Amino acid sequence: MFQLPAWAVFDAYTIILLLMLCFFSYKKDAIKTNATNIFNDMLLLILFLVVMDVLTHYSISYAVNTERGLLIAKITNYLVFILDPVMFLLAFLYLDRWMVGKEKERRIWRTCMIAYIILHFVLITVSEIFGLGWFYYYQGSVYNRGPLFMVRAVCNILVIVITELFVLRFKDLIDPVYRTTLLVFMPFALFFGLLQALFYGLAIEYGGMVLAMLILYINIQNRDSNHDYLTGVGNRRILDAVLQEKIKRAQSGKASFSMVMIDLDHFKEINDLHGHKKGDEALESVANLLLSSFREDDCICRFGGDEFLVVADIDNEKDLDNVVDRFRKRIEEFNEDSHFHFDIELSIGYAVYKPDKNLSSDEFVSFVDRRMYEEKERHHLLRAQTAETV
Repeated sequence: MFQLPAWAVFDAYTIILLLMLCFFSYKKDAIKTNATNIFNDMLLLILFLVVMDVLTHYSISYAVNTERGLLIAKITNYLVFILDPVMFLLAFLYLDRWMVGKEKERRIWRTCMIAYIILHFVLITVSEIFGLGWFYYYQGSVYNRGPLFMVRAVCNILVIVITELFVLRFKDLIDPVYRTTLLVFMPFALFFGLLQALFYGLAIEYGGMVLAMLILYINIQNRDSNHDYLTGVGNRRILDAVLQEKIKRAQSGKASFSMVMIDLDHFKEINDLHGHKKGDEALESVANLLLSSFREDDCICRFGGDEFLVVADIDNEKDLDNVVDRFRKRIEEFNEDSHFHFDIELSIGYAVYKPDKNLSSDEFVSFVDRRMYEEKERHHLLRAQTAETV
């Protein structure tokens, strides 16, 4: 009876867990921030590395005596060796995305990390091209660790340690909600990395990394942590992350974006006269109208009690005017058919972000907020004049 070796069983479970994480992380309704994109890149890279590890084990165990098997083993080993540290770089960049502030100092750490990855790639490639066997080599059909194998392993472990020191150094820049999870992420991966380095033939580093990714997904990447519990749209947490990303892109010369702020007029009056349940239903209706009026990739968030904010990939005033007009029309159509005993009335402020003005996220939000309140004041004035006429 054929019996699978231990490495095949372990890698199979790792691949299944990775595919499950990919499925949930790549869900159609998941909001894609820069941190989420890096998280997804890590999942794909680990999946690729595990597949390469499977091919390497298979070649060494069953096919290395053939010319094709030896070639596969050499190619997969090379890919694993050069891409291993990239996994740690992505982890470093992911952690960095949850920090706000001290950008210049953090950039120095990032530059050092990238420099190590480049140096590592050059050394592995030179060793392989010229057959130097610094890190690994094949003697006949037998795989052997090279004289610098442990040096590389120690350096990779130091990279994990440095990444943890980076998180500790800037932990005050991380939202307290995420801080503990991000602090334990790298030590968890370090434990399995040490085991693999110390015990020859024990390939559990990727499995450990997947478990660490699972911790991240449960505590941070989970959709519920970024969405408003009542309306289902994004919350302030996801808004801040998306807005910072959009501003960075705009200021670096890439596509600009727009912001639309919506306030539900007379919300207190709705609660007082019709009850808080109707007030909640009104908020849910506004959220649904926003979701149906804007594009799927636009970030729609509940900004406050009765305020919503949309960050949209629109870089010119004309298109923005058209989108807002279409939304106003949807509101009118909704009020005509609504079961509410009141109309949904909204004040809307909007603007296209101008990179040359170099506004921060808070400054841009304040700018759009002022435009929204100008419309709200006009609504109050019109209502007062109507009441006097009656």
